[in-house]
Amino acid sequence: MSFKISFIKRNLNILLVLITAGSTYILTLYPGAVVFANDSARFQFVGKVLGTAHTTGYPLYTVLNHLFVNSFPLGNLALKANLLSAIFTLLALFFLYRILVLIELSPGIAFMGTLIFAFTRMVWKQSVIAEVYTLHLLFVSIVVYFLLMWSKTRNDRDFFISIFFFIVSFGNHMTTITLLPAIIYIVWVTDRKAFVDLKKIVGVFIFIIIGVLQYAYLFWRFYDPNTIYLQGQVYDLKSFINFVSGASWKSNMLGFSLGEILFKQLPAFFYKLMKEFFFLLLPIGVWGALSWKKRRMNIFLLLCFFGNMLFAISYNIWDIDPYFIPSFFIFSIYIAIGFQYLSEYLRKKLKNPGVVVLAMMGFMMFSLLGINFHYNKFYSQPDKIAASQRVKDILSAVGENSIIIAPDYGYLECLRYYLLGKGLEEEKGIYVVHNSQLSDIKDYILKDILFVLPQQRKQAPPGLKVYCLEKDRRQLEQMSFQTEQVMNDLFLIR
Repeated sequence: MSFKISFIKRNLNILLVLITAGSTYILTLYPGAVVFANDSARFQFVGKVLGTAHTTGYPLYTVLNHLFVNSFPLGNLALKANLLSAIFTLLALFFLYRILVLIELSPGIAFMGTLIFAFTRMVWKQSVIAEVYTLHLLFVSIVVYFLLMWSKTRNDRDFFISIFFFIVSFGNHMTTITLLPAIIYIVWVTDRKAFVDLKKIVGVFIFIIIGVLQYAYLFWRFYDPNTIYLQGQVYDLKSFINFVSGASWKSNMLGFSLGEILFKQLPAFFYKLMKEFFFLLLPIGVWGALSWKKRRMNIFLLLCFFGNMLFAISYNIWDIDPYFIPSFFIFSIYIAIGFQYLSEYLRKKLKNPGVVVLAMMGFMMFSLLGINFHYNKFYSQPDKIAASQRVKDILSAVGENSIIIAPDYGYLECLRYYLLGKGLEEEKGIYVVHNSQLSDIKDYILKDILFVLPQQRKQAPPGLKVYCLEKDRRQLEQMSFQTEQVMNDLFLIR
């Protein structure tokens, strides 16, 4: 009993963070299938069916998702997949708190810094829907913590743990590679003999083999005839390299000119940073980075920050924001360091610890209010929940033995959640297609030329009723088809 009390006292701050953040994530957890975040809808079912997602496949996340949604006893499939993201974030918050204590910040400051990061807009958003980014955050937090620990203790165990999770993280998100310059630096300044240490070389080589073997999952799922969903189809070495390297996206990497990076992307990044941490926290974080006296650790964290930032600002995709989460993670450390210096400054000036504590807590609460203002735009919009309900209404209205022409990518993946993840395709004979030419619809209805479902490696059978939404209705009517309204903007094509 005394041990339990002692444990709680020692870990009270981090327990309060986890309870506060965890309960908030659960209360705001998205309750069902997601229409507005396209990839999230896919991640809500791809683990259940052991399929493959888009480039780079995310085999580690998919397997962890599969294990969790099939073992956790509460909630529907979507809710469980969403909950997994929250769990990854809470584990990352634990390591963030440990990092702040490790670099000798006070427990109170560590508490404040961790809690502020927990409620940044992007972290909160990614923690309540099914996505790979909170697992990516967890890996970053583990790697940073154990490398900092190793730089202090020189304990080989900490080195091997950090390198193992660094390499294994590639089974989830390849952008962990942006930590490599920071890792090389911290190893060099801590123990440059590590580069020629046979024990470490062999250990790293074994970890690399483990990391590569994760991607055997892609071949396994392709050659398993029972796999019902393959966004990525890997069948030989060439297709494997193209898929895992993101060959189809290479033109988007380094997709901006130097002028665009300096005068468009870089200012946009700092605007995102301001949105995440509210404008009052920016100078505190910069103060922390510029004033921190631990030079070795400071350079290591700055390399982590800029390595991730430089990659993300040069990657030309529309949904880049979650890629900045590791940089936000590092900046939250600097904010905590800045708070430490601020509290010491106020203590000297005011000479009243109670007033200092109240001032710091008030500052934190004011910052959290500013951060939460942005989050409300994400979660509270009723049209997002209404869109998910609309998908269920569509499936109810079409009944069975039907084909639905999805109007966009979001509806496609959300419909697949029900058809594949919940088994309605097999149970009721409902299929969904997207990006089909209108002539394909005509050929199916008039000539019984079957719809091909390439990601499922099959065809929709002939003779099914075909439904569309408003987006396609007018064009079909121009092709002499008749449409009959079934509900709202759902139409039966004749």
